[in-house]
Amino acid sequence: MRRTYNEATATRLIPLLSSIAAEYIDRARSIRRLDRRVEALQASDGDQAGILEATAQLALERREQRHCCEEVERLGCKLEGGRKALVLIPASGGKDAPPWYWQAGDLVLQQIEQAVPAA
Repeated sequence: MRRTYNEATATRLIPLLSSIAAEYIDRARSIRRLDRRVEALQASDGDQAGILEATAQLALERREQRHCCEEVERLGCKLEGGRKALVLIPASGGKDAPPWYWQAGDLVLQQIEQAVPAA
């Protein structure tokens, strides 16, 4: 059964989501930095040991970032990456209920507006 949240229960997720999102964003920064390092080492015909070490660290950061997404998924939510992580939280009220969303750094939830069908 799919887990859903009312506003109060979704709001109680914010501290946990904040922690997970902070780790996700930190790892995204590390990934960007390591990508640039690997590219620079490859372009300059850098030493193979340095390239291998940076590539291994890059793989580790990507794996740990995936674990962040998996943690959010275990809560029944979905983390959408980017510069600011966005988490979609399924709302109670049936399958047509618009989800809650929370963005890293926010203190409150928002609810996605449903489009009104044209008559």
